[in-house]
Amino acid sequence: MKNKLLFASMMLFLSIVLFQSCHKHSDDTDTDPPVVTISSPTDNQAFQNGSIMNISGLVTDHSMHAIIVTITDTGTNSVLYSKEIEAHDLTSYNLNETWTVAITANTTANVKISAEDHSNLFGEKNILVQLKL
Repeated sequence: MKNKLLFASMMLFLSIVLFQSCHKHSDDTDTDPPVVTISSPTDNQAFQNGSIMNISGLVTDHSMHAIIVTITDTGTNSVLYSKEIEAHDLTSYNLNETWTVAITANTTANVKISAEDHSNLFGEKNILVQLKL
């Protein structure tokens, strides 16, 4: 009986901790989506296979939830790179990621940075880059 009570207490505690670790801060007065700026790469910049692409920018909002960086082959819609960044409750995030270009054919790719805030508002920026063998 003592073990069951201890187990139930631990489960209740863990449930409370997990529930509080990722909570929505829905604010009905927040109507501004996150603002996303891409500093690098620049639109239509060319990258050779094996080179390193620096992905940098700034995301701002009243209360961010998550940021996602995605690089997609526009010809095949294949995702070449994707990373989700936890940004809970931050008001500003300096993005600085790298990706080593790995392709099998010349292509155009879409670099997208998207952000979601705790009011379920979304902001994003897209640029196109050229990937060459």
